[in-house]
Amino acid sequence: MSDLDLRTEVTQHRPDVKLIGTRAGEGPPVLLLHAGGERRQTWAPVAAALAQAGYSSVAYDQRGHGDSRPVNADNLSGFAADVVAMVDNTFDAAPVVVGCSLGGLAALLALDPRLEALVAGLMMVDVVPDPPPERTRAWLARTLKDRVNQPIVDDILGRGQALRAVARRLELPVRLIRGGAGSPVTDDDARRLLELVPHARTVTIPGAGHLIARDTPTELATATLGCHSSANPPVMLSWRGRAADRRSAVISHETLAAGLPATVKTPIAALWLFRALVRRGGGRSLFVGCIVVAAVLPRVRRAGLSG
Repeated sequence: MSDLDLRTEVTQHRPDVKLIGTRAGEGPPVLLLHAGGERRQTWAPVAAALAQAGYSSVAYDQRGHGDSRPVNADNLSGFAADVVAMVDNTFDAAPVVVGCSLGGLAALLALDPRLEALVAGLMMVDVVPDPPPERTRAWLARTLKDRVNQPIVDDILGRGQALRAVARRLELPVRLIRGGAGSPVTDDDARRLLELVPHARTVTIPGAGHLIARDTPTELATATLGCHSSANPPVMLSWRGRAADRRSAVISHETLAAGLPATVKTPIAALWLFRALVRRGGGRSLFVGCIVVAAVLPRVRRAGLSG
């Protein structure tokens, strides 16, 4: 069976619109949010690459786009509320959320502390929380003339401070994926994001413009998987169950010093996981964390004796 054979349609019923999406692949989940003026089919090559790598994905037509219309799509709050519903109702494990342009800003606005606890990571694709209004309007006038005067543009550009405030308190893994020469995101934009989110990472894809999912889907899928260091991929452990109970902790092997013996690496990873579970989940996750550490330490002892 090919990766394309695993695609199924999913729906999300909102008060004012039915959102239509496509699920592809099997494995750890990724939520794909397209840019303004695009539709979910843009993600098809990315979804295929993710499926081939053992990941599942869901790509929705956002409100006012593709099959998810007609509906009012003039306010970023509506898009953000949709993202909350997608995360709450679509997945049984914490997804990585990948949002291009409008999709990235909608995902960011949606990430209150409750939702952040249900998300494994955020990838903002060629967008920052606070795009400078004048420069952004000028770029839109040059490249997307039909969209520069849309009400959603005014709404987004008036939310810079609010979006900065959300970004400043994020603790989950964050990546900024930038395009090359055709991207409106500048070095100063990336610097401002890193000041807000010091633990964020930035990746540049030189061959892409602003619409990276369309221009370089394979490279974007690689960035989504965290395969810049393919020998040390992130390890994701998810709390499965009802949306209100799910918690996730992400441990990146890149944070462990290269060359350390397993007897050192393993307890560091266990303690990091224990800390993340306790911070995110309270009493129940404290119990889970104790079980994890209890399971790991005998292996460390055996490894030390055998070494």
